[in-house]
Amino acid sequence: MLFTTSAARLRDEDAALVAFFEALAPEQWRTPIYTESTPWTSHDVWRTWSARSGA
Repeated sequence: MLFTTSAARLRDEDAALVAFFEALAPEQWRTPIYTESTPWTSHDVWRTWSARSGA
């Protein structure tokens, strides 16, 4: 039961993350969201997440 609940929660969180990125305007993809060390944009975060999740 715990595994099923956790898996469902991860699916829901993944769906929410995808919806968030789909709602970004083109200029928001280039906005730095992390500036320490090497700056990261929304595009960098999406690319890293999607590569790891297989999205």
